[in-house]
Amino acid sequence: MKKLFTTLCLGLTTLWGFSQSNCYFEENMDTIDVVTSTPVNAWVKNTRLAFTGNGCDSASIQNGVTTYLETDPIDLSGYFYVTLTYRQICRIDFFDRGDVEISIDGGQTWTTLTPAEFDNTLPDYAAFSGQLYWSSATSLDWLPGDVTTITDNSMWHLARFDLSQYGGATDFRLRFKSTDANGGGSGGYPGWFIDDICIQAAVCELVPPTITFNNGYPQGTVYNLGPFTITAQINDASGILVATCDYTVNNGAPNSLPMTDMGNGDFTVSLPAVNDGDTICYTITAIDNSGCFNSETFPNNGTCVSFVASQGITFPYCDNFDNQNIWTETVGNASSSHWGLGVPTGWPGSAHSSPNIWEVALNAQYANSSQAYLTSPPLSFLGVFNAQIEVWLNANSEQNWDGVRLDYSLDNGTTWNIVGAVGDVFPIGSNWYNTTNINSSSQPGWSGNSTTISGAAGWFKAMHKLSMLDNQPSVLLRFVFTSDASVTSDGFAIDDLCIFVPPPQDAGVTLISQPPTQAPAGLCIPVEVTITNFGSQL
Repeated sequence: MKKLFTTLCLGLTTLWGFSQSNCYFEENMDTIDVVTSTPVNAWVKNTRLAFTGNGCDSASIQNGVTTYLETDPIDLSGYFYVTLTYRQICRIDFFDRGDVEISIDGGQTWTTLTPAEFDNTLPDYAAFSGQLYWSSATSLDWLPGDVTTITDNSMWHLARFDLSQYGGATDFRLRFKSTDANGGGSGGYPGWFIDDICIQAAVCELVPPTITFNNGYPQGTVYNLGPFTITAQINDASGILVATCDYTVNNGAPNSLPMTDMGNGDFTVSLPAVNDGDTICYTITAIDNSGCFNSETFPNNGTCVSFVASQGITFPYCDNFDNQNIWTETVGNASSSHWGLGVPTGWPGSAHSSPNIWEVALNAQYANSSQAYLTSPPLSFLGVFNAQIEVWLNANSEQNWDGVRLDYSLDNGTTWNIVGAVGDVFPIGSNWYNTTNINSSSQPGWSGNSTTISGAAGWFKAMHKLSMLDNQPSVLLRFVFTSDASVTSDGFAIDDLCIFVPPPQDAGVTLISQPPTQAPAGLCIPVEVTITNFGSQL
């Protein structure tokens, strides 16, 4: 054991970060010399169990006896931000109780610590708040109701209390109190085990900043080459002194950029553009303005967030679903049918272009109450205007009740919008939706079978302009299939999807104004037409 009554290195001290080297007072139970048992030998060293080192202190419940494990007096003069951490296994009967108590008057009076002081981010917070004391009922790890299983080191839990209200006390004492609350002794339970008591203290607040993200952050594969904007929500009660983003490109030399405070806790930084295939790895570090310079780093596990910059899919992008699998299927509920990729051996009999298709409940009938999603990889429309999508569909579903629609998202799937509307015709769309309100989704879409949608059985081609995606840096598309609670059928199938950009100039006639009707042969009369550029040049 060692106890430290030395001036703390403020730059290294954090309230919620547990580190034995930062302890103002410490008892690690390797050599027990600054805690005392009452009655004598009620708390004894256990050399079989330890969170660290060679042992812990432990006490079993004794019939009708209350036992205490008490620290020596601690002088907190000048220190007004104090925290207690320790490790515990509390395998006592859930009718007995373990309490942690504080005294600041030489042990004349004691105050029991409550959930108000306990760290509400820890897993045991909810149970402790309900019980107001420790017992085996606090955690399933402590096997409530099981007195026979041998206690082992996998059962250690962290306890953490904010004791700043006791800061400045010249005679501060801490004790662990075990009570035979029901008068029945131990009931066969092994007892309460304590290790690594640590009291941290400082002259300023010790809580490090929090770093969170409202809209996610770049990771995995990013389908653009930058610049990359990262916005983090960084907060601290004392304010933020500085926030930085440190990054490397392809494991090269480290770079550091200051983050800009945008107000309301938002800090932003822009990483420069890179080349196709480059790997960027970055961390965010924030230091508070408390005077203790508490810091937090994201991620806080010693690693960095990594992503690969990719030029992504370029247009024209055509996918017959035979050579690659870059679309992702998910479902909205456990009973839903899934989109399946493969060779149709049942309905619809064959692919539009062999061998593979995407089909809801491939080679089977779809389930009732399905919510099935088929989502594209990210698509970049930067510099792209008036693109359009063509896809071959085959349909056989319950008319008006079950069906499919196409959605798009501009925020990585947080929100979705519907592509097109019922009856969109050339040059906006063709064969685009035939039902205004599909009962199972309350949204427009394709419902029924191919004949009711396109006028002919089997595969039909649907087309729609994607001008709503003009110049968007990252777009997701998804096909959404829904079904109601009764009546099922074969489903929907998709094949040969293509997104292409028309040439800059692609003139076409959209209206013949004159002559209003067919003119007799041989007459020379004026002709008036409306010509539109269907190309990408606006």
